[in-house]
Amino acid sequence: AATSFITILAGQPSGQIVIQVTGDLTDETDENFQVTMTSVTNATLAPVAFQALGTITDDDGPTISIADVTLVEGAAGTTVFAFTVTLSAISPQPVTVNYVTADGTASQISDYGSVNAQLIIPAGNPSGTINVPVFGDTTGEANETFFVNLSAPVNGSILDGQGLGTITTDDLPGLSI
Repeated sequence: AATSFITILAGQPSGQIVIQVTGDLTDETDENFQVTMTSVTNATLAPVAFQALGTITDDDGPTISIADVTLVEGAAGTTVFAFTVTLSAISPQPVTVNYVTADGTASQISDYGSVNAQLIIPAGNPSGTINVPVFGDTTGEANETFFVNLSAPVNGSILDGQGLGTITTDDLPGLSI
């Protein structure tokens, strides 16, 4: 608990109290402190204005990375491509990140299911998973790709924000003589 004084000059409606905060590299939840005015000279304290709350916002969250996935598409049904999103360090608070799929050479209409949502990695967990459905078929085609893009992190920062999904074909074109 520190004590300080503020002088509001004549003709001025307000003054500023400056509080120095010491930074650190520890990932932690936001912290609060309270400032209380206890006495005044040449003025009166309003009942609701004599306390203020300060918040120290943590800026030391982990970095976020997404891994690439390569799987065979299958001849029918759906294959789930599970993209692992990993934190550089376990966080004492939940880490969230938005994600959306995007076409490479694969198409959201015929090759995989479009996904657009938010991943929440709970406090104390090192990673989370984003599942993207890939549609099986029997069409002879080359391997195809799509992306999972990360954005808008909360309680962390993005280090590797794009996962590459490679759909390996298991359907070879027919031979004709």
